[in-house]
Amino acid sequence: MTSKEKAQSFLPHLDSVFDSEPVVELEDIPWSPPPLANATFFMLARNAEADGAVNTIHELEERFNKRHGYPYVFLNEEVFSDEFKS
Repeated sequence: MTSKEKAQSFLPHLDSVFDSEPVVELEDIPWSPPPLANATFFMLARNAEADGAVNTIHELEERFNKRHGYPYVFLNEEVFSDEFKS
């Protein structure tokens, strides 16, 4: 039994729906991406966590932020070391 036949067995009064053509093709609907949210990435990172912070930023950029370009703000409980900054 095909999926169409299964659907028709549950909804026999809607036979005409399955035989009709779509009113609008998806390609005919104009689409544009939604505007970006006013947002920022905040990262709490200690100097000793520099490698993990770099890995996290790389993953965020690769999977999401390269398309959107949100800025980053880094917070620490002490002054950032030169190693962290580089």
